Amino acid sequence: MVCDNCSYWKCEELRYEELLIKWEESVGGRATPGHLRRYKKEAGRQGVDLDDVRIGYKYCSKGILSRFYLKRNEKDNRAMKLMAGCSLFSQDNGGLEVTSEIMWICTVDSHGPSQFKGVNFTPGLYEDHAYMRIPLYGSARPTVERGNTECSVCGKEASRAIVLKLEKSFCCNRHYLEWWARRYREEYRRLEEIHR
Repeated sequence: MVCDNCSYWKCEELRYEELLIKWEESVGGRATPGHLRRYKKEAGRQGVDLDDVRIGYKYCSKGILSRFYLKRNEKDNRAMKLMAGCSLFSQDNGGLEVTSEIMWICTVDSHGPSQFKGVNFTPGLYEDHAYMRIPLYGSARPTVERGNTECSVCGKEASRAIVLKLEKSFCCNRHYLEWWARRYREEYRRLEEIHR
């Protein structure tokens, strides 16, 4: 078992401010100055503000690897250093993967509000030529809105998004479901067991 299979191994496109937060959470302290120089250089190359630059990184979210590695391209997700025998190694994502069972539930009976296994649902985004429903966040009903928003999961800009009045927005149904599942673990597990 090595980093590539570990749930703590992350591969993300990060803005500089996001890098600083993730660095402090996982490695601790401030990111090395070379990262800021890299962002400034990329901003100059692209002719955009520093805040608009995203750079791809690979890192251990538990800080076992004491640095962040640059992603060379979109498919570069492999760990640079493999920590075999790591005491924190985990394949457990906390049971938060959006399973085919959850996706099946969300694609059945997708028009209008509904309830399934004690969980209330509302229509989500129209994606891949299909309507979906998504679970409510407690009593807060997510809405589908137009306008430039940033996804609270991946940071991607979206012109049409699922929006919660909790200042959260999501570029797709899957990202909303991932975020929801982390907060409603019991309901998530109940839904996940529908076909078992």
